[in-house]
Amino acid sequence: MNVSAFRANGRSALMALSGILMLGLVLAALTWRPVLGQSQDLPAPVAGAETPLDPAVLYHSRLDSVVRIEIARSLTGPDGEETLETLSSDILFLERMLGNAAGSGSGFFIDDQGTLVTNHSLVQGAEQIHVILSDGSWHVAELLGEDTRSNLAVLRIDDLAQTITPISLADGASAAVGDQVYAIGLDGALQGIMTQGMVSRVENGVRSSRELGHIIPNMIQSDMRPTSDMAGGPLLNARGQLVGMIMDTGFGGLPGQNSLPAAIPSTLIARVTADLIAEGEFISPYLGISGHDPSLRDALVLNSPTLHLGAMVDGVQSGSAAEIGGIQPGDILVDLNDQAIGSFAELAGHLILNFEPGDRVAFTVLREGERIPLQVTLGTLATGRP
Repeated sequence: MNVSAFRANGRSALMALSGILMLGLVLAALTWRPVLGQSQDLPAPVAGAETPLDPAVLYHSRLDSVVRIEIARSLTGPDGEETLETLSSDILFLERMLGNAAGSGSGFFIDDQGTLVTNHSLVQGAEQIHVILSDGSWHVAELLGEDTRSNLAVLRIDDLAQTITPISLADGASAAVGDQVYAIGLDGALQGIMTQGMVSRVENGVRSSRELGHIIPNMIQSDMRPTSDMAGGPLLNARGQLVGMIMDTGFGGLPGQNSLPAAIPSTLIARVTADLIAEGEFISPYLGISGHDPSLRDALVLNSPTLHLGAMVDGVQSGSAAEIGGIQPGDILVDLNDQAIGSFAELAGHLILNFEPGDRVAFTVLREGERIPLQVTLGTLATGRP
């Protein structure tokens, strides 16, 4: 069954439940209107878009914003000649088993100019990236930029004849525990697929002995079970707004997932996408420390009534912004610009999402029981490509 038939059957079943005329009026009233984004940013939040949508309405109104991603590589035939071919699902499976995490999945438009995003791990190493729309038309996409650490890639299609409807960004924080969320994608047969669930956890990010900058802050985890075809596709709230991107299960190195499906938060997507479009890589601030979140042992040693002690510093890189600014191993960073720091992960996320290289920030460190103010000028972390 093609996508058009799928939609028609879905609409017919829904209309039979509530009456053709009445449902037609409701759908007309609730149909999502395009939010015209700028090429360098995600579409802005929609003012007043606070009414939850019926799941069927949400699906049909967002499906055209979602695309299928397939890659092509040069394959050597029996005659020794190389041909550029789209990789089959069997070949993709073997590639992933060998550690070459590239394949097929979904993506979605972030503006009306043909700019879209997906997982970096889906397009890594591709010689050609094919983008297939829900109407069956396909295009060769240009890779504008990619970032390995956030697992994001930005693509662009220049020969689009269709009017593009970008997905609008949710206002405020991406998601909170208990929120209802939906994932949409296109499978290999171009059938639209959707699943739903509840946000189970918002992972702060980095865990012990990890360096700042090698994390996904505020990673969203839910109880839904998205298929591999949904990787790179949008995670939406009940109002159809973007709160995240479904994480490719072949992307390793994520801490604390506890087998729950993960999604990259829209706050990070917006932050990274602007740099990828402008520079081809994500320009992240760099402090130059390693550390860990406070443990019960730390609280006992420091005679603290709470585990929200701050960012525990284990090591400081030579010549880094932290060393130049006076941060030492064993310090506890307790506030940043007069804002309390509860953990190392919280500090990492705050720096990545809210600061730029070259920003001068004020830390208060706890050192041998004494609170010491420090001024640090953030460095630049070279990210993006291996």
